[in-house]
Amino acid sequence: MVFEAAARCGSFGNAGQELGITTSAVSHQIRVLETFLGRPLFVRLNRGVQLSIEGAAYLESIRDAYELIDEGTRKILGRPVVESLVVRCGVSFGLRWLTPRIPLFLSEFPEIDLQVVTPSVPRDARMPAVDVEIRYGVAEQPGMHVEPKIFCRFAALRC
Repeated sequence: MVFEAAARCGSFGNAGQELGITTSAVSHQIRVLETFLGRPLFVRLNRGVQLSIEGAAYLESIRDAYELIDEGTRKILGRPVVESLVVRCGVSFGLRWLTPRIPLFLSEFPEIDLQVVTPSVPRDARMPAVDVEIRYGVAEQPGMHVEPKIFCRFAALRC
């Protein structure tokens, strides 16, 4: 769980806060896993971490296992299994346009666990998977399906 949280949060400190453990404990657990696997899973940056190529491949291969563990835990605890939607966008767009509209979306779809990711580094193949990415720029990118115009179902969103 520590590896997945660190990969998703892009920071050992944020992962530690989410998991209720110290940054040092996260770092130690990641170092143990990297030693066991014999390769670095993260690139350490000044302001966080980023998955290495091996780390991204490892996360992709174990993602389903994490989802099964989460689903099983929710069932045992009596919490409903919810669908998740991970949206990646720029910080400015997220704060100015998306955030004010989130309550309307959640009132329409309360069963969806919405996560908005606004990373400060450019997207590359080592980033964790997202369901939707909203951005301005070059339309043709490998591995992406581009919708140049989006029709919004909510009149209040005014796309």
